[in-house]
Amino acid sequence: MEYSNIQAVTSATLFLFLSLIVTADNILVICAVRSNRALRKATYFFIVSLCIADLTVGVAALPLRALEAISFQYTRSILWCKISLCLSLLSLSASIFNLLLVTFDRYLAVHSPLLYKSKVTSKRAILVILITWVFCIAFSFFPMLGFGTSTSKTRNREEQEICSYAKTMDAKYLVIFPAFIILVPTVLMSCMYVRIYATARGHEKVVRRSIRSLQAAKLQSAQFLKESKASKTVGKYIKKYI
Repeated sequence: MEYSNIQAVTSATLFLFLSLIVTADNILVICAVRSNRALRKATYFFIVSLCIADLTVGVAALPLRALEAISFQYTRSILWCKISLCLSLLSLSASIFNLLLVTFDRYLAVHSPLLYKSKVTSKRAILVILITWVFCIAFSFFPMLGFGTSTSKTRNREEQEICSYAKTMDAKYLVIFPAFIILVPTVLMSCMYVRIYATARGHEKVVRRSIRSLQAAKLQSAQFLKESKASKTVGKYIKKYI
């Protein structure tokens, strides 16, 4: 077997192995939420949506990479390349935006617990999740409609080239997509995590002050009891000798 064939088989095996691990782990999480009624809350709906986004990686993106590694001669058409790349973009955008939803959910729960209990309901969570998925699917599959793809002169059906973003999609789309799908959510998540950390530290300080106040009150009460016992003892002796 030639070196290129060995490398292709090795890459395909690795992709399929990762696909099985990712798929199995996320299915277990989804089954755990489904089987336990206590977990059927808005917070866990966001987690399930994130698991479904990760499943697109295990079920679609990684197997496609494996197929391309071992069957390059059958997967070089422009249609296949568009579908493969769009599915990869969908898995990426869905994972990032669902991470953003989970982060925002935790931010509201920590920073505004009263608002969270009254505003974040299961129905609203499902609606937000559906809107997020529609947006990710639409934005990721724009190239299938002809938006953001390179011209046929750059890449055609006869060209036996590796399916890549640079040779299939327009440079402007490849700049806009990371900016809106990766950069903006990452900045938002970072800001929210900073606020969550600051809020948690503030709560920790309040708890420590409360504990110190309780400890001081206990010491004062213990001292008061000792002094009252001593006063009673002295009083008894005084009454005895009077």
